[in-house]
Formats: sequence, C-alpha cells, structure tokens
Amino acid sequence: MLIPLAYLFTFSGYGTHLHGVTSGSVDQFHNQYNTPVLPTNLAKAYHEAGQLREPPFSLNTTETRDLVLNAIRATCHRHEWELLAAHVRSTHVHLVLRLPTVPERPLSQIKAAASRVLNNSPWKRESATYWAKHGSTRYLWQPAHVNAAVHYVVHEQGKAMTVFIANPDPSDTSTHVHGAY
Repeated sequence: MLIPLAYLFTFSGYGTHLHGVTSGSVDQFHNQYNTPVLPTNLAKAYHEAGQLREPPFSLNTTETRDLVLNAIRATCHRHEWELLAAHVRSTHVHLVLRLPTVPERPLSQIKAAASRVLNNSPWKRESATYWAKHGSTRYLWQPAHVNAAVHYVVHEQGKAMTVFIANPDPSDTSTHVHGAY
C-alpha cells in the first residue's frame, strides 16, 4: 500500500459543526478538496442540534487548548509520528502529520489521548463526550501539498489560538507558536 507524505487531519468538538450551518459543512458526499460544501439548510442544522445528547463542546480557554495540544504532541512523540503543524481552535483541531501507516487508528488515538487529559482536568464533562464521531483526513502526496497544508493550518484559520509548527520561521511573530520536541 502506498503511504502519502503526510496527512491533514481535522476533527471537531462535539456538536460544534452541524450539517447545514451557514459557515459551511461537509458530509461523506461533499468532502473533496476544492469542491463546494453543503448548502445552507437551517432546518437540517436545527434538527441535528435537537439530536445532540448534551451541549456542544468547545475549547474556550487557552488552558484547555494547551492541554489538548500537549496530549497530541505526547501521543505523536510516543508513537514516533512526525507532527508538522497543529492548530487547536475553540471548535476544532487541525493537524499535519507524517505517519508510516494508514491514518484511521492514529486519528482515533489522538482524539482518545486528548479526551483522557480533559477527563483528568478541571474541564471534565460528565459524559466525557468531547469530539464529533469522525474526522476529516486528507492525503498529502506531494511536498507542495504538505507545505500548503502546514500554511493553511498555521496561517489561514483566522486569529491564531494554540498553534504548533515543527519548523517555525523565526521572523514570523503572527502566531503563538510552541516549539518542537
């Protein structure tokens, strides 16, 4: 099996990205790069909101985002995965990661590690449901795609929240960057 150079992972907080919202969303039929997202459908979004078992989960503090980033970095270090970039936002997480394997299990392991640290923190939820069921995985086959994904994660998310980049540009002061291992 061919393994790409890296992967771009995105996963959301539970209930924070509902299908049909005006900001755009994807599903299994609308998830190809550079193709339209689902059209706005407020009835669908309202229906999905009514199906939630608990309130949406957001990483609203720097402390919670730092916990999640540290869990991601520790998991990558433990498994010898190369984390190229990460951006922990209030409602979702983006990662660019080099793996010697298929991406499904590593994404689950990263989400589980982040959940464990949150469960052992003052921000623990009663139900311990932190993340949406699935995540998005983009395969990055060429160096230019990897570089573009790192740029997207670090610089194209709006105001920087909790960001990691493995090889930061020392002249770039626009992000709050945590150093590499």
